Amino acid sequence: MKQSTPLSALALFAAHTVWAGPATYTKPNLDTTPPGETKSVNFNGASFINKGLVGMGELASGALDERGDSQGSFSSFKIDPKTWHRNPDGSYAGVLPDRGYNAKGLADYPARIQRYEVTFRPDYGRTNVAQPNLTLAFKSTHTLLDFKGNLTTGLDPDGDTLHGFSPVPVKDGKLTVDAEGLGLCKDGSFYVSEEYGATIYHVDSTGRMLGLITPPTFQRLYDFRSGGEIPNRRATR
Repeated sequence: MKQSTPLSALALFAAHTVWAGPATYTKPNLDTTPPGETKSVNFNGASFINKGLVGMGELASGALDERGDSQGSFSSFKIDPKTWHRNPDGSYAGVLPDRGYNAKGLADYPARIQRYEVTFRPDYGRTNVAQPNLTLAFKSTHTLLDFKGNLTTGLDPDGDTLHGFSPVPVKDGKLTVDAEGLGLCKDGSFYVSEEYGATIYHVDSTGRMLGLITPPTFQRLYDFRSGGEIPNRRATR
């Protein structure tokens, strides 16, 4: 894990989105920065320093959330900027929300946001990080609810209308959510993106949905729902 503030992470993302065309890699694009050394890049008048892998953490495989489901398989992490701070000893602390797992089959898993208290003590030494120096302490579960206060599901959708909203992905009268992205708002609410719709939901601090954004219609090049192999696709690296 690389030390980063929300601002620098956003800036690095923006640096990739200004390209006129997609990047082409002919060999693995690996970070080979040796422990203790740095690499830097300048962008928009600021210098961003890569110090390599300076931390690692772990979560117990048997850890459960407030609903009794296992934690882990996170889809998105975001640091709450209101809580993130540097301690006098050089460590960092704050609160980290996340989204739980999604699986095909019979896992009727209501979408949720977990909160963890995180403490990170970066290791800038010249040897590989050997011991966990990033700790995650589970704090709470926020279960996502639809516009009428009902649970969502992670099952594959079979419809596209619910509570007068259309098109939205639905399975047996439940809003289906395959959450992938998370955005934090200053008022405590969230934006959650999911790929069944694809849709972006605005959710209040308790987990109840306030509104949605449906991307405009676009011309599909391939039907990803066909189950067949997509032609001319590059192998996952």
